[in-house]
Amino acid sequence: MKTAKFVADVPTRVDEKNADQMIDISGPVAKRRRTATFDAAVEIHGDREGALVGLWATFSENATAAELSKCLKTSGRVKKAVPKLLTPYIRSAKKQYETSDSNYVRSLATLYEDGLMSRKKFNSLRVTNRASKGPNIVPYNKLQEYINKSIPKPDLIPIPTIRRYKCNLDQMLTFLAEMYIKSIPDKNNWFGNDGTFLLAFGGDGAPLGKFSDCSSFLISFINVEHFVLSCDHSFTILVGYCHEDSEEFLNELKDLSVTMKDIESNNYLIGNKNVNFKESVSVSINICP
Repeated sequence: MKTAKFVADVPTRVDEKNADQMIDISGPVAKRRRTATFDAAVEIHGDREGALVGLWATFSENATAAELSKCLKTSGRVKKAVPKLLTPYIRSAKKQYETSDSNYVRSLATLYEDGLMSRKKFNSLRVTNRASKGPNIVPYNKLQEYINKSIPKPDLIPIPTIRRYKCNLDQMLTFLAEMYIKSIPDKNNWFGNDGTFLLAFGGDGAPLGKFSDCSSFLISFINVEHFVLSCDHSFTILVGYCHEDSEEFLNELKDLSVTMKDIESNNYLIGNKNVNFKESVSVSINICP
């Protein structure tokens, strides 16, 4: 009873910067209080393990979130134990995230941000990321497998005369329209004609690697006005290893023009929205002398 009276007169307090250190009482007195508290817990809960469980349950039940946080943050013993406790969990969570769809999406964003990144630069970035403790991006070869297997894309039609490909324009337009309707519905400007996507076409030619002539033709959706001048929102529909004014390439452009007229005469149901397409701007290919 004397001990209880003494404790009531001089409450136990801890150092603001160290929750393991009692203040305003001497070391021997602090030790006697800890011993008495633990002995009482053992008597109540049956044994040492029960006492520890009971003390923790009592503390976590009665302490506020702020009080819990304060003690855990300033306890030296907790700081030493936490890395040992969390390291296996962090490693497991990191490994699990690195194989998740979220990390593949993150890796795709890294690969295509500000233009397509080369394999060499992408792999170099992975090497740099290993120095950090966070999850790394997906290896380049696995990311390419993911792109080929998991991401829907329009059919590519080989064109032997220009040694490359063109897209199935019908599939390409419906695929892009669905992407814009679902991902950024609030950013589509319909210009007073709801459901009509206005299209801009254009192209150019330039040397590419070992090929002295390489030409491409691209498409953009004017409705997505915030992105219309962004290279990230211009999509290739025709590419060939030939000069942009070559007869073969110009013939393919004529075929695309005929296909586009057919598409303009059709209506499409994408999600719950009736959609049609209209060519609004066509930029002539820059034919250099």
